[in-house]
Amino acid sequence: MKKILLLFIFLPLILVGQETILISAILDGDRSGGNPKMVELYAKTNIADASIFGFEAATNGDPAAGVEFNLPAVPLKAGEFIYITTNKDELETYFTYTKDGETVNSLDGKKIYVDSSASINGDDALILYKNNTAVDYYGVVGTDGTGESWEYEDSYVERNFDKGPSTTYDSNEWTISSVNGCGTTNDDCSVKATIGSYLYAATVTDITSNVTWSGDKTISGKVVVKDGGVLTIEAGTVVKAAFAANPVDATAVIVAKGGKLNAVGTADKPIIFTTEYDDLTAADVSSEDNKKLVSTLYGSTTNDLTQRGLWGGIIMLGKGI
Repeated sequence: MKKILLLFIFLPLILVGQETILISAILDGDRSGGNPKMVELYAKTNIADASIFGFEAATNGDPAAGVEFNLPAVPLKAGEFIYITTNKDELETYFTYTKDGETVNSLDGKKIYVDSSASINGDDALILYKNNTAVDYYGVVGTDGTGESWEYEDSYVERNFDKGPSTTYDSNEWTISSVNGCGTTNDDCSVKATIGSYLYAATVTDITSNVTWSGDKTISGKVVVKDGGVLTIEAGTVVKAAFAANPVDATAVIVAKGGKLNAVGTADKPIIFTTEYDDLTAADVSSEDNKKLVSTLYGSTTNDLTQRGLWGGIIMLGKGI
């Protein structure tokens, strides 16, 4: 019986310099005093210290003036939501409802920060900063939003799934409740406001025929070898997986029932799966100088192979080998 040798080397590396937050939702309420006001932010990656991020509302067509409010120096987990408001009680009241006889506060346990920078009036552009550099926008800075396509007076705005951050405003990234579309309760909104609805979703690539990977290969999202598909990975191939902040969106190769994975590595030419931030190449693996199998991060002389969770692995669903 023929023996098949599968030799994989998995090399995880520490992710640095990729910390990302974006604007995920905005609310200009129609209760007394224009309450509640809300800016929702979404942590797309783990954040060691959120204070490197700041927020500004460019009101009434004013130009950007710089950070008005820095987030506190707290860590954030990928997928976590943060809220800036002018009145915490009003905001929580607006998002409290009764279900099966029980009172439910949608904001329970969330990070809520009270600051006057959230005194938005539906015609104000919003700016998110990282280390004092603008990294995300809602609306057009320097333009009064009254009558503009991005106006949100007495309304709710939510970012569409998998969009942002963006350094210019793009209307295709947003869904806006009609102007004056919200009343005194959330149920009155033409687009009902939802806490924590933003989703950063990974892409899915289906393999349904014969596909061969060789040399240097970068993948992202879910690569699914479907029934009837065959993925062949040649010896000496280095496969690099794109990083995704949310664990459910981790890059992975999935061999579905009926799909096949043909990957035969050797001692001289192993097949290596690693992170996109690794500088290892197929030329390194296949070189004649005893091979280079120890990875570095962008040419650094320091190697760290201890970090886990930078990609999702290979998932076999059936007899795929």
